[in-house]
Amino acid sequence: ISTAIGYILGVKEINLLLFIFAGSFVFWTNLMVVIIQAKISWLNIGGPLAHLGVGMLLIGIIASGNFSESKRLQLRLNEKGSIYGYDITYTGIAEKSNGKTQIKLDLEKDGSALHLLPKFYFSKYNNSWAREPEIKILPFRDLYITVLEREFKSDAAENILVLKKGEAGNFGDYKIEFLGFEFGDHQMNQTIQIGANLKVTYQGNEYQLKPTMVYQSSKISNPVVLPASSGETKTLTLSNINADQKMIEVTFAGFQRGSDSEDVVLIEISKKPLMNFVWLGSILLTLGTVVAFKRRYNSKTVG
Repeated sequence: ISTAIGYILGVKEINLLLFIFAGSFVFWTNLMVVIIQAKISWLNIGGPLAHLGVGMLLIGIIASGNFSESKRLQLRLNEKGSIYGYDITYTGIAEKSNGKTQIKLDLEKDGSALHLLPKFYFSKYNNSWAREPEIKILPFRDLYITVLEREFKSDAAENILVLKKGEAGNFGDYKIEFLGFEFGDHQMNQTIQIGANLKVTYQGNEYQLKPTMVYQSSKISNPVVLPASSGETKTLTLSNINADQKMIEVTFAGFQRGSDSEDVVLIEISKKPLMNFVWLGSILLTLGTVVAFKRRYNSKTVG
């Protein structure tokens, strides 16, 4: 029955249907064994309880991996948007003492409100921008809210530089020369990564930088950090590519902003169904293993 339900809900691949069948079979058979053995002694339920957890893990992983959905939304400060029936508003930031910037979001639906604090900050360890999603656990699915980008936009193109291959341009104290593209290998999940090799001259020193753009369901740009004075964090982002004309557009951030600039974030909300099966399955697997070891220890002690 569980396999038929999976097929009706859209699972068509034979190998996934087999996994659903295996997970459901393990779940239901071991659930019955747990009930029967628990009436005799709780020490007898270790093995079947662990297998029950394995069955729940299989079902949860298949459901979350094949029925997950994601949507993205760009929001200006104090602007309200809508995703999956939720009204979401970007209300500002909160700087933490550990250097991790929290993006303040209000999520509303059917009269109930959630205050979210996903993190978006520069990691000195990885020398790149880091993202920590906010996770809201619901009865049949989890919501993952992630801030993908934060930038300051202006009607004036004062923070943008357009370059052709072999061409150099100046932005503030920086000289940027575009040397050419670098294409990454195509991944199994259809991800394509394109990098731009840049020679950056700052205060008489030359640096080789490679901002990248990743194409999957949409495009995500990964900024690189520019050399700067102590205490400053200035970044350069590959914001647009024209491969036919061998041309790129780069955007600068961390510089003094004009009064007309707007604080804008790009957020992603992902719905992952039956993630509670994954968490509960992991707990039951661990608990069953502990009970099994307890029974084995008792038997050795008695012996």
